[in-house]
Amino acid sequence: TYRDGLTMVEMAQECGKMLHIQLGTLYRNETKAAKTLIDAGKLGKLYHARSTGFRRRGRPFVDGYGSRMFTRKEFANGGALLDMGVYHIAQLLYLLGMPEVARISGKLYQEMDMDPKRREESGFDVEESGMGFVRFAGGVSMDIIEAWSLHLDGFEGSSISGSQGGIRLPAYSDIHPKSAFSYHTTICDMDFDSTLDLNAMSE
Repeated sequence: TYRDGLTMVEMAQECGKMLHIQLGTLYRNETKAAKTLIDAGKLGKLYHARSTGFRRRGRPFVDGYGSRMFTRKEFANGGALLDMGVYHIAQLLYLLGMPEVARISGKLYQEMDMDPKRREESGFDVEESGMGFVRFAGGVSMDIIEAWSLHLDGFEGSSISGSQGGIRLPAYSDIHPKSAFSYHTTICDMDFDSTLDLNAMSE
């Protein structure tokens, strides 16, 4: 909650310590590779990003695992967007250089069938999927789609598009990558789609 966050910031200031929220996506090798390409100008002018997170049927508790605390606003404040989306959105905001938000629009959904007994037992009142669109000052935009449960076969990983190149970040199933980091550009009228050894890059 806002109150919890404010308490943490005030305590850090009182103690003279730095406060850091652990968002693991900021430290992944693909984030380092993307930042290197962006800082070197290999994407040119950045203009759009896409934040994605997908589970086919992975709602906590009601789909057979996890705690019902994830499914109630009074404890979790939100569902898929707050559970998964914060990691992907934070990663892209960092790579975009933390642009100032100008406007946000979106929609939350809870439409998938659910076992009635588990619905009642869980008190499920958060979103199972969230979609949004963000406009930043300076013209950059970002679309967001995060789903705990959705009748599709997956999403591509998050991406950033620029005037001279683009990057695709790996799509994850929980914490395991399902696709590779890739860089896309055109050289001498030839389209290049490149992957790299992220482990070797980070050494």
